[in-house]
Amino acid sequence: MLKHRFILFTALLLSIPIICNGQSDTSWYRLHVMDSFETAFPSGLEPCGNDAVLIVNASGYPNDPPYHRSALARIDGENGNILWQTRIVHNPVAENSDNFFLTKGLIRLQDGSFIVLFDTQTENGNIGFTIHRIASDGKMLWHKDFGILKEDIWPIANGLGIGPDSMSFVVIAQRTDLENRYDSIHIYHINEDGDVLNHLDLGTGLAFYSQYCPVVMLQDSSFVVGFNLGDFNFEAYKLLRHYSYTGQTLKTNIAWDFGFWTDLKRHPSGNIVAISQSFSGEWDNRQENGLRTTLYSPHIDTIWSRVYNQFDLPYYYRELDYPGPVSFDPGGNILVSGSGSAYNGVKPAHLIQYNITGEAQWVKRIGIGPDLAGGVQEIGGKIVFTPRGILLVGSMLDVNDMLLIRLDSSGCINEACDTDFLLGTENELNRDAFVFKLYPNPATSSVVFSISAEYFQSLIKSKIYFVDMTGRRVATFSLDESQKQLNLSSLPTGVYFCVLESKGKPVGIQKAVKL
Repeated sequence: MLKHRFILFTALLLSIPIICNGQSDTSWYRLHVMDSFETAFPSGLEPCGNDAVLIVNASGYPNDPPYHRSALARIDGENGNILWQTRIVHNPVAENSDNFFLTKGLIRLQDGSFIVLFDTQTENGNIGFTIHRIASDGKMLWHKDFGILKEDIWPIANGLGIGPDSMSFVVIAQRTDLENRYDSIHIYHINEDGDVLNHLDLGTGLAFYSQYCPVVMLQDSSFVVGFNLGDFNFEAYKLLRHYSYTGQTLKTNIAWDFGFWTDLKRHPSGNIVAISQSFSGEWDNRQENGLRTTLYSPHIDTIWSRVYNQFDLPYYYRELDYPGPVSFDPGGNILVSGSGSAYNGVKPAHLIQYNITGEAQWVKRIGIGPDLAGGVQEIGGKIVFTPRGILLVGSMLDVNDMLLIRLDSSGCINEACDTDFLLGTENELNRDAFVFKLYPNPATSSVVFSISAEYFQSLIKSKIYFVDMTGRRVATFSLDESQKQLNLSSLPTGVYFCVLESKGKPVGIQKAVKL
């Protein structure tokens, strides 16, 4: 039995906009405070009509009430408000346990209801998993515990997939009480009422695989599992294994590169989209490393494979070690996301959209500015397409906060729609955040800063400063008129960020290039 210090309890979401949203036709970001005693973090996101549904984990010290463990919340795609929340008790006996119980998966069924997978401890003391089905209005439809008598079976992270009829689902789990726990994989096919349609107890022949292995169920009711042969190890092999519905191994595909799988999804075409970290084994050959997107046939033959990595980017956007989830737009285009190490340890968001032939449609990168770098842990870790745009959810270092970001369907966050963009804490991502102009840009020795006279009058103790790619402030100018020429001759050639400040806080930011 796995021992941990903490147990989970309620994550109650409070709709408190710390960063204000813009108008309905613009992108926005905002901060929500989650009412949890110890820590809380987003762990799954699925579309829900024009909105999205988010699952949040929370943790606390043993014996500290309440004993609710998680919350499912519907996020308004228009403005980021929390429309409803459902608290989930996914381990009724947790007060008598020192195990740490987590969300292992979230999917949406065809009727709009949601399936949430947790690990749990059953009433007889065995480790197992629990399934909750929740309606699109937040009503709990049912929950059931699953396990094997006198045996411990642990659900695998991301080991939840949609069934071929889009109403059933598949769960994969591992026996933890065996001498070699990794030579086991349990596959469950479960219907919308929680009845087990099929249960396979299979030997893998593997000496080790990590607790993060995605699964997909195909239209012919066969299963594909992505085995990571290391625990987020850049130098470990990874393989795909195709099982028939009766448990026969149909094919094993060993990837040529190292790294780990993070997501497998069935594309509307019937093919499989796989997201993985790709590492060639040599750091001095990093153009081969990064976020790998591969389209496989249902027989796990490679149709195309693409690696994205701009490893020479500045710290704000530094590439790219941690691939995220995959999402599809109504046209079947493929949106993938990833994050990497960046300024002050923050993981930026990297978004790439491919069409079905593997052609990159666009790339967007969102970094963290100096004023937010101390508060954000990750952005873009959870991402989905919605009819109102692309919704991202990130986690904060302040343990009760989460960051919501909405982009338009082209990944744009501002009118200029730059490939690279920095988020700051106080500026609103609407028209007011981009009211000033810089020209010429790129510039050689000077640049003209210009804002409207009306907006200039609204500023208090305003100044302009430039920040380099390490976050260091390299030039500061007072702002005593609405149009001012700024001398940049002392700055080395490079890319900077021009920040407009009012009342000691940033209210606008733009990229500036010095030639």
